[in-house]
Amino acid sequence: AVVKKIRIYVAMDDFQPAVVEKVSKAATGLCKWVRAIEEYDRMAKAAEPMTLPLKKVEGSLAVMTKDLGEKQLGASTGHHLARTSPTTVGTPRTTLATTGARHKIGSGSGRRSGGGCRGES
Repeated sequence: AVVKKIRIYVAMDDFQPAVVEKVSKAATGLCKWVRAIEEYDRMAKAAEPMTLPLKKVEGSLAVMTKDLGEKQLGASTGHHLARTSPTTVGTPRTTLATTGARHKIGSGSGRRSGGGCRGES
């Protein structure tokens, strides 16, 4: 709604930065800003149809990534049917999972004693 009102001024011959600068230096900055806002709005609306296919592809990628993660998790825990050799037991994912459980990765600041951010122990 605001951009429609701005377009009225942007279309005027007198609302050019060079013309406005002759009258007021401060108004020149405002003129440039208003024109930039209007141009951004036009470009965003022109680019929107191009982003729709991208959003669809990103949605399917998210679904496929989730499915892949579930299959990998099933394979690393031995519940996947495709597991045919014992070499899959020592995969990096399994090793990290057992190491993480043993060392509690991500359990805090890494300090042995408790305390907050201010050096409290």
